[in-house]
Amino acid sequence: MKKDQIPQLSEQEIQNGLLQARSSTRRRHPKILHNHGDEFNRVINFIMHDSYMQTHLHPGPEKIEKIYLLQGIVAILFFNDQGKVTDCIFLEEGRLKMIEVPAFTWHTYVVLSESAITYETMMGIYDPTSWKKFAEYAPIETSSDSVDYLTELKEEALKINIAEDVFRLRISQIIINERIKTGEFKIPIHLALGHEAIAVAVSKSMQNQDSLILMHRNIHYNIARQLSLKMILNEFYLKETGLANGHLGSMNLSNPTKNINYTSSILGNNFSIGSGYALGNILQSKDAVVYIITGDGAIEEGAFYENLLFQKSHNLSTIIIVENNKWSLATEIKERRSPINIRRLANSLNIPFLKLHGNDVFDYIEKLKSVREKSLIEKSPYCVEVDLTTFGFSYKKIPGSSTKRIVNYHSGAASNVNPSEYPIFVKSVKDPLYALERYFGKSKLVEIEKKISSNIEKELL
Repeated sequence: MKKDQIPQLSEQEIQNGLLQARSSTRRRHPKILHNHGDEFNRVINFIMHDSYMQTHLHPGPEKIEKIYLLQGIVAILFFNDQGKVTDCIFLEEGRLKMIEVPAFTWHTYVVLSESAITYETMMGIYDPTSWKKFAEYAPIETSSDSVDYLTELKEEALKINIAEDVFRLRISQIIINERIKTGEFKIPIHLALGHEAIAVAVSKSMQNQDSLILMHRNIHYNIARQLSLKMILNEFYLKETGLANGHLGSMNLSNPTKNINYTSSILGNNFSIGSGYALGNILQSKDAVVYIITGDGAIEEGAFYENLLFQKSHNLSTIIIVENNKWSLATEIKERRSPINIRRLANSLNIPFLKLHGNDVFDYIEKLKSVREKSLIEKSPYCVEVDLTTFGFSYKKIPGSSTKRIVNYHSGAASNVNPSEYPIFVKSVKDPLYALERYFGKSKLVEIEKKISSNIEKELL
């Protein structure tokens, strides 16, 4: 086998390997592919989510470890000599799938999915006395402290993963915005600058069989679920290499492989489709929830009330998320209609209600996970209203007047967004990126921004 050739596994080999990993006290199973004494070492690792590997390094300049992801989600953590995490790289389908770990570098990995499969290679004749050097600051694998230490590592990796996803959403949209400015796209695109926290939270709270039903402003959910910006850009260019082969463009972009089962450009149209999917879950005995995304403008449609009533009457497990930026097209709520108290409307149908505000993505994730679980147990829809700000507003001259008024961003280019500036727009929790500072500090966020910008730049080459 060539050094860069990745072995293919049959479904039976996968299941057998995972079965042996579950049965192992180490909760992982290595399938050795090389012969004793070979200089090129190859192994397939079947790893369960609760497997702990003590932090270590490989001494010897030739011991450069290559890790290829075959299945699941794995975080590779790097440390300094004092045991502080210095970097965290994620291997995931649609993200990065291979990493080189330099020799003499402290590292370990944690599995963020139920299980994972990796293919790992390294040069050098195996000698158990010199192959690895273990870090004294990390518990040994048989230690009682290893469980708590693994939990801490996972929490840190997940926290970084979530923050990186929020930044990736913002930076991806800024890139798209610059291309809108130059007229590169032939289709209308609705950006969602400022909507990053709720999109990441929805994606992280979803489970395998759940469905996500979207509206015309869907770019943030599509990027959060797909992870690859290039395929979405190609779809916006209407290329065959696009996410939907250039057939759906922006306002109707769905992605069933990532559980985005329907998207509609028609205002309020997705309510009924979401109800249908939820009813189908009952008929198929699926333990799944349907997330339906809408805005404060679409709740003015009769379909909103009708479907709340239908979902409650038929005991459907749905989560209706209302993104409320207080604008529809160029008018504020107060300019076009009387207030709608969504809490009271939901409660009138005995539908539980939750209000999210502050753009704390970690808080949003935990609350949505709780709502999802309750929706399944109670067999009831839940209504969630999210207060947010859509950035990219402009000033429009009032006809017959010398004054100008603020008009909130709706679609097209956000002309006042400058890519050369740091991507945090305002220093308040109105901005989901700024809301991350309480967890990381500004210097760490600058590191994350540079890392994500570099990764996206490489992807788009």
